[in-house]
Amino acid sequence: MQVHITNLHGQDSKSTAQRVQNMVTEIATKQLGFNEMGLYFYNVSTDSPDKLSGRLDGIISSLSMGDVVILQTPTWNGVAYENRLLDKFRGYRGVKVVAFIHDMVPWMFEGLAGMLTDYIKLYNRCDLVISPAEKMTARLRKHGLTVKKVINQDFWDHPVAVDTAMLPPFNRVVNFIAGVRSLIS
Repeated sequence: MQVHITNLHGQDSKSTAQRVQNMVTEIATKQLGFNEMGLYFYNVSTDSPDKLSGRLDGIISSLSMGDVVILQTPTWNGVAYENRLLDKFRGYRGVKVVAFIHDMVPWMFEGLAGMLTDYIKLYNRCDLVISPAEKMTARLRKHGLTVKKVINQDFWDHPVAVDTAMLPPFNRVVNFIAGVRSLIS
């Protein structure tokens, strides 16, 4: 049995969404021995159903019966794409699928609230959901999440290069992954 993790490519190098998925994948592959399944960000609507099917077959070519796949969501290719990818995973007997939620698109952008049902249905098709926080899980359950196995991340950190020989001055600042800084008073 192998464990695979999807990883986003093709967005701007400063894309927070891509950077976060790349960091999680780096930890998963280098420290835990997972295999990367690279997903490319592109205009999915340009693919015919056959072309998309072939593209997804290439992505999952290393998958075998009984493997585990961690699907980092959103892929930013749309929930229909994510469902097609999940269909491909489910084509292999005994494959377990874990949804790793980074963001909830319907809650991020005005006018996309109608997509919430589609994302809930996607997550309910998974064997396990990794949610960013207990409050997110509660909100998802309120909107119909029924998958029994959920892990709440609560709080986690990203690897950074730190020179421990240098002692920086104390600043009341919170740095966010997107490069946004917030002063704390």
